[in-house]
Amino acid sequence: MLPRFPDAPQLPEEFRGRSFVQFRVVYTGDEEQGARLVEPLRALGPEKDTCGAMPYTQITEIFQDPKNPAMSRACGPSRVCPPTGVSRCGRSRAAG
Repeated sequence: MLPRFPDAPQLPEEFRGRSFVQFRVVYTGDEEQGARLVEPLRALGPEKDTCGAMPYTQITEIFQDPKNPAMSRACGPSRVCPPTGVSRCGRSRAAG
């Protein structure tokens, strides 16, 4: 199953109503050989191509996790709270 982002105003417009597949690739050999190996993925015409050489010490950045994550609340299967507000959404989900 490939989930689709909801068409919700809380999301950036380029994500609304769309589905994405994300590939994370690690190759620890020669940079030119690595570029040849990912060429079939690039031929698919990615929306965003972030493949490139990086020091091995930065390998955990492949997941692009935020450096200073913030607390958030998520509501329902779409994980996007309705315009009524986060706190109201949180209470109604807890009660249900």
